[in-house]
Amino acid sequence: MHRVTLSDLVSTDHPTALGPIRLWSPPDGTTATRPVLITVTGPFASADTMARLPAVMGAACDCHLMHLPGNHAPPIRDMTVDGIARALREVIDTAFAGRLVILHGLSVGALVALAVRSAAVRKVVAVEPPLSTAKLWPLIPRLQAQLDAAPADEGLARFLDGVFGLTAGGVRDVRYHRLFDGERPPAEVLVGDAPLLPPRDLDRAPSFLDEADRAFLRRQPGVALQVAPGAGHNVATQAPLVLKDLLLKACREAAGLAALTPVQQALFERTPATARRIAYRGAGASAFAAACRARNPQADIVDGEADVLVLESIPEPLGEPPSLLPPGGSLIAALPPSDAATAGARLAGVSGEGFEILQLQPLRPGEAFFDDEATNLAAGWRAGALPAAAAAAGLLLVARRAPTQPAPPATRLCLASFAPTLMDIRARLPAQALRSEPDLVVSHQRHDYRLPATEPEAPRILVLQRPALLEPAAWRQAMGNVIRAGWVVVLEFDDHPQLVAELTGAGAAGAADWRRFGYVHAVQTSTPELAEAFRAYNPEVRVFANAAFDLAPAPREAPRRVFYGAVTRGPFAVEVARSLAPTLRRFPDVEFVVVGDRAVFEALATANKRFLPLMGYADYLAEMSACAVSLSPVEPRPELATKSDAKFVEAASRGVVTIGSPVVYGRTIRHGDTGLLAATLDDWGPLLTQALADAPARRRMAAAAWRYVRDERMFAAQIAERRAWYEDLWRRRGELNAAVVGRLAELAR
Repeated sequence: MHRVTLSDLVSTDHPTALGPIRLWSPPDGTTATRPVLITVTGPFASADTMARLPAVMGAACDCHLMHLPGNHAPPIRDMTVDGIARALREVIDTAFAGRLVILHGLSVGALVALAVRSAAVRKVVAVEPPLSTAKLWPLIPRLQAQLDAAPADEGLARFLDGVFGLTAGGVRDVRYHRLFDGERPPAEVLVGDAPLLPPRDLDRAPSFLDEADRAFLRRQPGVALQVAPGAGHNVATQAPLVLKDLLLKACREAAGLAALTPVQQALFERTPATARRIAYRGAGASAFAAACRARNPQADIVDGEADVLVLESIPEPLGEPPSLLPPGGSLIAALPPSDAATAGARLAGVSGEGFEILQLQPLRPGEAFFDDEATNLAAGWRAGALPAAAAAAGLLLVARRAPTQPAPPATRLCLASFAPTLMDIRARLPAQALRSEPDLVVSHQRHDYRLPATEPEAPRILVLQRPALLEPAAWRQAMGNVIRAGWVVVLEFDDHPQLVAELTGAGAAGAADWRRFGYVHAVQTSTPELAEAFRAYNPEVRVFANAAFDLAPAPREAPRRVFYGAVTRGPFAVEVARSLAPTLRRFPDVEFVVVGDRAVFEALATANKRFLPLMGYADYLAEMSACAVSLSPVEPRPELATKSDAKFVEAASRGVVTIGSPVVYGRTIRHGDTGLLAATLDDWGPLLTQALADAPARRRMAAAAWRYVRDERMFAAQIAERRAWYEDLWRRRGELNAAVVGRLAELAR
């Protein structure tokens, strides 16, 4: 394996008022949508310290390396922690304007990171910041000897005096506890577990923080203190996986939609995912634009006429905005916290400009479960009864510029999740994306759902995601209730009943497992093979393939790390893991990340592996995105052949190459072009060797798979088809009711 050195990176000198700050970065450039990770090394760090970090972090961020001025870089005029921090802040606010920045510092570099005050910095990861210099018994004598040996080195003298308080006459205690005063970004402080005091003989340097410093850090708001087991001061070398996890976590937080402000997040969630021309008025337009393009690559932020206008705050008077929208165009806007009278006046202004107010919701971003029918305050406002508490908390407005023809009633869509765990792509995420459509009124509820009260003429669709197995009498009762209430019922099911029975310990799927597909108006599923199986019980089946809900930036070189994530896949996956032993011996540096399947983890013949329990979907994708290759073995069984290619779509959306089994992925992956297909057990090791050894080919496949998902497998492109099908079911509800009655005896009564 090529050893990464500083010479593999490209240096750039950024001018500041105090002198140039030199940063190193990979030669393949940067992207505008990833977070920026700036690493500041410690004093007298070797040239290659942290040079490999860009390869380790992969696509999680854009990495930039900074050695302290005077160490492999020009000195600046103020060689104190505060002076270096001021110069670095100038670089951040100019070279990285509009970006989301994470600062990562080692030792004195950690002090510099903590001293920076910039609105762009979202988090600081500070490793072993020495908060009090006089007590640094392992370091001060060595620095004193270095100073005595070079009395003419003015740069060294300025640095040691400015940072450590060390001169030829001795040392004064420079305390850095003040760096935690005032407004500052949240910080993760990572320290070694070998305590600083008392002085003693040791094989390696202990932590540079004593118990008093640690107690101080634990008291600071916004500071999370973490101890690295088995490490002293050199945490990066002695506990690299702990540090890597902290950095990946910080990048995930910055890269996710949580990087938007809460108001922007709420606006984004209600901005139609299908919109292509979006006009945005407010701060942070670049972050909002990046989120919109990640969800829909066809979206663009425009200055002129638009399909959707998004206002971070409704101006008074409304002014320019109406002219930007054609008739029927959507307005998504936030009303900042105010009293009811002020909010009412703003809403009256919007209405007076020719907008129909469709939704007036509490400003609550990030809801997994919601009911927009029940929480809509528009009718209350029209009646002069806008709750003061709602206005005081802030409101979100969805409005439509009056169309040339009267608009039909909005379709009511209620999605009830009976098995939401690990089913985000079939339940929560579709509900949230469909919610963004102004002509849909959506609720996403748990299994104990309540049908929203709706206007009598409004189309209404109830989607039941993996409902519990019920006897025919219970189905008759449930279907009778919803048909009388005027709803069309769709069963969402994306797995073979036999596989579900095996996973739940039932053994074999019985007749009731299959008959339930006939007890509803229609079925939606994820693959043609499942659709064919379900049509034997219900002719109304529609395939909506699993899709990506957002797209990471275009892939670039990723670290040689391999991902496997699945609920237990059984003995076949374990055999595949064991078959990789020769590859693991050839690439001992390659790390494996295994999510969920302990048996596969244990079968991997390497110590360079990490096991993670099942986790939230965003964290799962983030772990995957930090890898180069994803393994997805599937046993060649008829029931398993019905499974979807979701894991390929997820990996491709993150720029990760999939090696998969033909039984599932043969209908999607083009072997050697968008991924690799392992036809037999003996193919897995050689194909993984090929993927790890041939980086250019790996990059080509990752890019081709990413483009395929961008062009053909984004959920935003599927929304119109879903809506059209739901509307068609509603138009045919009379015939569908008759069909259900024919399949479910005595339902007519």
